[in-house]
Amino acid sequence: MRTIIPLILLSSSAFGAELTLSKEQGYVVPDGKVWIVKDAPVIDCRVCTADVYLRDELNNIQISGVTFSGELNFSFNNENNGEIRMYSGTEVWLGDSRRLLKISEEDL
Repeated sequence: MRTIIPLILLSSSAFGAELTLSKEQGYVVPDGKVWIVKDAPVIDCRVCTADVYLRDELNNIQISGVTFSGELNFSFNNENNGEIRMYSGTEVWLGDSRRLLKISEEDL
């Protein structure tokens, strides 16, 4: 079972906090917040399984305007992957091909 560890805030601005998630731990989007993916640098891996793992039961994940719930494992096809929004309660883990996930945190 994956362990979820609270996230450490790295910086903030008038437009919301800028956060960096690492692949060493799992995260949960805090109550009343939305996380928007800004950058996901690629690392080399021989056999890559997924870039990001998400789990949510409340339809709190949007990828390019389409709403999802449940457990998702997905990979980015290119740099222009559309907007990825994760709402309160979504659990997030990075896969083997992404070392960091840079996001902005905004109030709902």
